Amino acid sequence: MDVKYLEYVLETAKQKSITRAAEVLYISQSALSQYIQRLEQDVGAPLFVRNRGEMTLTAAGELYIEAAQSVISIREQLYANIAALRDAGRIRLGVSSAWGIGVVADILPELRRLCPGVRVQITQNKHRRLVQQLGDGELDIILTAANTVAGFKENYRLLRMEQLVLATPAAHHYNLSHAACGHVMTDAEFVEAFGKEPFVCAEEGSTMRAAEQAYFDRVKIHPKVVCEVNDNLAALQMVEGGVGVAFVPADYVKGRGVVAWQPNPPLQRFDITAWREDLKIGKAEKALMGLIEGHRLFK
Repeated sequence: MDVKYLEYVLETAKQKSITRAAEVLYISQSALSQYIQRLEQDVGAPLFVRNRGEMTLTAAGELYIEAAQSVISIREQLYANIAALRDAGRIRLGVSSAWGIGVVADILPELRRLCPGVRVQITQNKHRRLVQQLGDGELDIILTAANTVAGFKENYRLLRMEQLVLATPAAHHYNLSHAACGHVMTDAEFVEAFGKEPFVCAEEGSTMRAAEQAYFDRVKIHPKVVCEVNDNLAALQMVEGGVGVAFVPADYVKGRGVVAWQPNPPLQRFDITAWREDLKIGKAEKALMGLIEGHRLFK
């Protein structure tokens, strides 16, 4: 559907000048002028009033512009619908965390049973980048850990509040002398016991690092960061090796050679699933999000 000539008139009305419109459209001034003259002859009425080098729309011109905009809008919607039809059966899913990959791996067999023709295209990236890709229309759904849900409207579901804990070497003197404390630690106790310890922190720009920094600000310390990692399992390995202490999601410490302390008040992240605001939620999308929400991790 060629709307090139409609765009010629729209640009001329916008620029109020044949010369400027021709420059924007990358055509000659004479070609644009001749086209508008022929169009006015076909319509049977002038579309523009030419006064001292400025072109303003006539009443007929206003009607033509309104119709041209409608045609272009119909064209854009048509192409969008065709693209959606072409991509039917494909879901572009963004995941920010290792636990998210685990959830997707668990639910895909059931999704394939429910929707045999669906294909899930998985992208793993940082939360900030996934949100950007979602807004740009490059992803359909994301499964991510967030520090806040303020940037979302109604296009998200809270799966759980993820508890973050301080992982410490099992042989740390504090663990040996406080074994019966229930592994809950106040801010004051944290500062006294671990405020001067070396820290293994998440990399800059991650939601984990933002959560860590929020906690450090809360307890008013400037930690001695000896190592930065981009993976929670790597952080745990560093703790097990005696490199330092680290904040990690509580789910990660089970079966590891560390002792975990839960801050009180708690330190948490939002685990959410979110989708494009303009996403047409069909059977496959609904099934995928339902399976994610029903996963045992979020019970």
